[in-house]
Formats: sequence, C-alpha cells, structure tokens
Amino acid sequence: SKELQNGLKVYGKKWLYNKIKVHVNITNPSDLSFRASHMFDYFPYAPDNVMRDHRKISFYDVTELDPGRGESMFTGMGVGEHYAGPTWNDRALLVRGPAALHTKDAAREVLLSQGFKPADIPPCLRPISKPADYDDMVRALEARGWRHDAMQAHNATGYLRPKQANLVKAVLYNLMPAGSHLYIPDSLWNSPLWGGMLVGAALRGCKVLVIAPSLENAPSSGVPQMSRANELFTKFVVIQQEMAGDIAYAGGMFRVGVYNSTVGVGDQIASAKGVQEGLKKNPWLIDLMPFSPSARGVLAEIVERLEAQGYKPAYLVTGGEQRKPKLHLKTQFFASQEALDGIVSVEGWRDLIISYFEARAEQTSHRDEYVSAKSLRGKLAGDVGRITAAVLEKNTPEEMDRMVTYLTLGSHNQNYRGMFMDGEALYVVAAEGAMLAYLDFLELLALTTWVESLEELDQLMPKYGGFKEWLGRWLKDAL
Repeated sequence: SKELQNGLKVYGKKWLYNKIKVHVNITNPSDLSFRASHMFDYFPYAPDNVMRDHRKISFYDVTELDPGRGESMFTGMGVGEHYAGPTWNDRALLVRGPAALHTKDAAREVLLSQGFKPADIPPCLRPISKPADYDDMVRALEARGWRHDAMQAHNATGYLRPKQANLVKAVLYNLMPAGSHLYIPDSLWNSPLWGGMLVGAALRGCKVLVIAPSLENAPSSGVPQMSRANELFTKFVVIQQEMAGDIAYAGGMFRVGVYNSTVGVGDQIASAKGVQEGLKKNPWLIDLMPFSPSARGVLAEIVERLEAQGYKPAYLVTGGEQRKPKLHLKTQFFASQEALDGIVSVEGWRDLIISYFEARAEQTSHRDEYVSAKSLRGKLAGDVGRITAAVLEKNTPEEMDRMVTYLTLGSHNQNYRGMFMDGEALYVVAAEGAMLAYLDFLELLALTTWVESLEELDQLMPKYGGFKEWLGRWLKDAL
C-alpha cells in the first residue's frame, strides 16, 4: 500500500502499528485458585477449565451506521487442519444485513464479562447511535431483495445470562404445528431433555427424524461420548418400536437415523449416486419430499452430466486418502406440511437440483484456484427466483400464512454442557430463507442409515457396559 508506506515515512512505526494490528483476547482463562466439587463427586476441579465459549463466529465491518455493510459468518467449524478436506461434514452461513448487527454486541459483551471497562473496548466494537435514516436504508435493502427474516440467539458462558439458544430450540421443538417436519442431525447427542421434547413433538403429530454419527463417522468418538449417545438412541429405537401406533394415530412419525456414510463430502457424483440408492432403499423418504414429477429421476441425469464434464473431486485428483466423513453438523430444519406441499411441489426444482450439484462440483473439483462460496449463491439465484415466483402464483395469501419454515445453524449441540456451561450461538432463518438448506437435508437424509432394531444400532454405535457406561454417565455434564 503506497498510502501506508507514505504514512510510515511521515509518522513512523508507532503510527503503523496503531493503524494495523490484531487484538487477541483470551476469554474464560483457567484459574486453579477456584475449585469446586459439586459437579463431579470427590473430584475437585476449576470451573473455568470446563466452561468455554464454544461459539464459532467471524465478522467484519458490521456497524450501526449502515445495515448493508460488513458480513458475519456462523458455523460449527473451529480453526484447525482437521476441519479442512473431504472428511469434515459441516456447514457455515454467511450473513449480511441488519440481523448481523448483534454479532458486534455479542463480542463486546464477552469482553465486558471478562473485566474490560467500557473505555477499554476496541473502537470498532463500541456501540454507535443509528443514523436517522437507518430504517430508510433497511427498506432500500429490502427493495433490492434482502428480504429474509433472521435473528441471532446466544447462550452466554457459564452462569451468565441470557440462554437464548436454549429458548429458541425449546420453542421450535414444542410449538411447531402438527404435521411439521423436524430434521435434527447432530454430532454429539446425550441430552434426554432435548430428546424428550422431540418425542413429544412426534406424539403431537410432527414428523421427527433424529440423526447421530456412527462410531466411524463421529468427530468426537471417545468412549464417554459414544456411550451416552448409544444410551439415548437405544431409548429412541424403543420409542420408535413401542410407540409407533400412538405416534401414527396422531399423524406423526419418529425415525432414528445413524450417519454411516462412505461418501466423501466433496464427491458430487458419489453423493448423487448415494442419494439415489438411499431413496430406493427408503421409499418413505420420497413421500416426505413432495417433488413434482419432473424433479424425480434428475439424480441420474446429474451423474451423467458430471461424468461427461470430466468431474473429479479434488482429493482424488491429488491422490488423497478416501476416509469416512465426520458428521459435525449442528444445523436443523423445521417446516410445516403446508410449506413443503406449497413450495417443494412447484415446477423449477429440477433445474435447481442440477445447478446445486454443478455449483458444488465446481467448488470441490480443484484446489489450484479459489472458488468463493458466494458463487454458489449467485449460480442458484435465478432458479430460486423462478421457484419463488411459482410459489407466490400457486398459493393464496391465506395458504402462505400457514407455510412455516425455520433453519437453525451454529455451535449448539444436543448435549448438556451446551445448555448451561458453554457459550453457544444459533443463527435462525425463517420463511423462504430457510428453504436454502432444503437440498442439503435431502442429501443427508438419503445418505443416512435408518435403524429398525437395537441390534442394528449396536453395530453402528457400539453399546458399552460396566466401567465405560458408568464413566459416560458420570461425565455427562461435561461431554
């Protein structure tokens, strides 16, 4: 930068270091001076050692002065080598607009909770009064197509309040109308509280699909974690078997899935073939997805198109090792039956499915040049616009009012510690914006093994007894 070079000559290094710098703040530092034993009997520990801020958020230029500036990213992925490559199955959401502003507030609240005085807060995180024309700027963005309804929900770390992420999940699990679909995958299952709410939703007439990774597909596959997951999913399988009549009488469904896939996360041909096989093996999934006739059978066409284009995933091109993917998803999908009937059944999904697979193939077919994730949005925009127009034309305003859809994505697991110890974040997208992830969930559901018996569950997710089972129960609050 010529400007920085000139400034360095005039003002010196102190000016440059003040102009461009990185602040690294370690929050929730360990302090062995404070010990307690009320969580684990006979084992004193430092609470700060097990309470952590589990949120994974990055953002830039988010400001009260302009709702269109900056961008935030919410994800379940951390920063490390093992999060990259063809084995880590995770998602992130890029966010722009007024709903991104709370990211700045949440970052400031973390620093204040750690002892920062208001005067110590970095200028970029200090609150600013919104300009008088802020609402006009928001309306201008809406006129340009920025119409998705969204909000952030945070759990503060440890005993701090609020615990908004808990509230959002409880509301969605307990208040989605009868007939709604709830797709709940997670990498870390051990909380009967969340499980009980989901069983209750099925008994109210909702269609609930719960998914956990197998031992070989689990990113956190230690004995305590897998023991607790097996114990909870054993109860789920028993409920699926013994309460099937009651659930069906209410019009609901409760199915137990284990993600035991061998399909590389970036291999679009293998994914399309896997989805075909999964739908053929589980025809009940086709009934859940009311696609128009023109969209059925499109997967075979996708395979032919990608093979004709010479597509190969990057890890095969570079000679990388093919390993089982790790299911690290913390994203959940909710939709009323009216929403799926009114949106998924319209024409246009065939073209969108093709564009979706081709755009993802472009992202994953090479490493020698960067392909922005934002290009995926651009490639799908036209197809999404045509589907939206078809939905508006087909459905009356009264029918549109009954189309309830939500998507949640963030760091919050189906465990205990995420409820009361860890800092967590959920980004919630409503209405048509939630449908952006629908094809992702179609792929996930089709690649999942749907368990019918306890014997099948124990093969995929081993059962532990004796000391190992006791250890999982003893550590349940910290897993």
